[in-house]
Amino acid sequence: MSQVLELAGRLRSLSDEELVRLLRLRGGTTKKLKDFFDLAEWLLQPRNLEVLVNSLSRSALEFASGAGGESTNPLLVFLKSHGLVKYSPPSRGFAQVAGARMADDGIAGIHAFECLTAITELIFELEHSELNDTGKQGLASSEAKRIAPLIGKDPDFVKSNFEIARAAGLITSVDSRWALTDRASWWLGAEPEERWSLLAKTWLELLGFIAADELASQLSSGAGLASTLRDCFPLERFEPESRLGHVITYSELIGLSVNDEIASWAIPLVEGKLEKASKLISGSLPKPQSKIIVQSDLSIIAPGPLTPKDERELRVFVDMEQAGLASRYRLSALSVSFGLESGLTRAQLTSTLERLSAKPLPQPVEY
Repeated sequence: MSQVLELAGRLRSLSDEELVRLLRLRGGTTKKLKDFFDLAEWLLQPRNLEVLVNSLSRSALEFASGAGGESTNPLLVFLKSHGLVKYSPPSRGFAQVAGARMADDGIAGIHAFECLTAITELIFELEHSELNDTGKQGLASSEAKRIAPLIGKDPDFVKSNFEIARAAGLITSVDSRWALTDRASWWLGAEPEERWSLLAKTWLELLGFIAADELASQLSSGAGLASTLRDCFPLERFEPESRLGHVITYSELIGLSVNDEIASWAIPLVEGKLEKASKLISGSLPKPQSKIIVQSDLSIIAPGPLTPKDERELRVFVDMEQAGLASRYRLSALSVSFGLESGLTRAQLTSTLERLSAKPLPQPVEY
């Protein structure tokens, strides 16, 4: 009981942001926790304590086990003072790899663009549909299979992007249904670089800022991202659904790495230079443009990604058929009715199409 009281006191000294990060890093079910005493009891349960220790970075393990280093982190200080961590640093240092292993920034940029596109489609989907929260499964497989053709990817890709959207605070569970947050509205109006910055910050928070410092020095030596992560967290199992398993998955999704080789913006990011990383990736993201082709069969082709403003304006009264570098939309009586019910007039719908197409609309479209 004395350990629980002491840990509760140390946890109380953490800021709200640090507490949120702690819960995110530790994972598990925390819905029934009401106060710091409950949180301390939960953390000290053998299984949760094992998960906590296994998720610590090498430097944190060395400090908590008394092998060296310094830290003012209340949780690490508690673990050390009670001898709860047994870890012997190996004689070898971090794995070294001769020569830099750099990914093609163009390919990494496409990976990031596909992730941004998938999350945007999930947000639009949730604006119009109700999706059930299936617990540990997250997004139901049936829903993932239905959404997958819209972005030309498999259901697993949809699920992974759904999970990173949850981690980024764009989607939350309300009364056993998935719902959009206020941040999702911001996302739809944000520029691609801003959207990517949110995902990159989320990735850093999952990694942990202390571990990021360790990771930065090793990536600079030329090591691969996944292999370096495994060296930074020697006790972690890296199971697919674990926090660090997600870190590796998300690094490929958001274009930090391609087949374990890092993009040029990965090192600035782990060094805490988010603005620099965002500027670097902006040069490899497809540039938004304002051009569509309105066809007589009521289909609409966007040869390149539209600006967030134009995309948002168009999506009020058209349906998405295929999202990607070149997207395909469709007008229908139902989609136009939805636009009118949303408060738009016929003149506004026509004006939007004419402005983006820069050509007279085909007669079937006018009709």
